Amino acid sequence: MQNIDPDYERYKDFDFSGATPTKNPQILQARARKKAHDDLSNFFDSDVQEVIKQHNTPKDRERLNTMIRVLFAT
Repeated sequence: MQNIDPDYERYKDFDFSGATPTKNPQILQARARKKAHDDLSNFFDSDVQEVIKQHNTPKDRERLNTMIRVLFAT
């Protein structure tokens, strides 16, 4: 079986040589939010991330936030 990348196939003939960075404030804000989320996600090991995903209820989030506050309280 041949591996085909559909995104590559879709955009392979596009000319991006004149592309410029976006100045759209909504896109820039979305990028900043994604970066902040990625930075926070990378703070935790993958096994911890999986446990958090499995316990995604309001009560569990409240408990997790409380524990983090207790651990890092000064």
